[in-house]
Amino acid sequence: MSKGQNEFLNELERRLAKLPDAQRADVLADYAEHFAIGEAKGKTPAAIAESLGSPRQIAAACMADLAFARVAEPQNAGSRAVSIVRALFAILGLAFFNGLFMLFPALFLASMVAGLWLMAVTPVMVGGAWIVSAVAEYGASLVASFEGLGHLLMSLSFLLLGALLVLAMALVTQVLARAARRYLQLNFQVIRG
Repeated sequence: MSKGQNEFLNELERRLAKLPDAQRADVLADYAEHFAIGEAKGKTPAAIAESLGSPRQIAAACMADLAFARVAEPQNAGSRAVSIVRALFAILGLAFFNGLFMLFPALFLASMVAGLWLMAVTPVMVGGAWIVSAVAEYGASLVASFEGLGHLLMSLSFLLLGALLVLAMALVTQVLARAARRYLQLNFQVIRG
């Protein structure tokens, strides 16, 4: 066993102390096997450890799995309530740890989408305000005067530009929502192991 592998497995074992002995041994054997396979493929123990994730995250996922398994076991109402509360705390702990990794990209994405929507809606609002302004200024002679017609055409151009930007943003938002969903699913798969 290499130094990196030994450190990883020792920390994982320490963090899995609350798991039943048989489950802890299974998890440790699985991760020892990951190291063996990785080393057979020529990877360094440090690279293997990095690809596996942190022992803290792995242990949190294992504890959450244990909590979920205990909820599913037949038991009396009081024990079931305690199991559910434990499962919720395991999820919250896991969510907090991984939430840090998901929070910043989500905030960036949300602010980017909000800014783009603002940019798309602005020409619609400006065009609408110009039309109201033109009607108020020129009244019935709006189409009769050259200046009024130019004002109206400029307003309609802004409305059309805004409408196209809103349609484009609707498509961009759909694409970004799908990407965000895939990103979350990937994170949950990493959490679950």
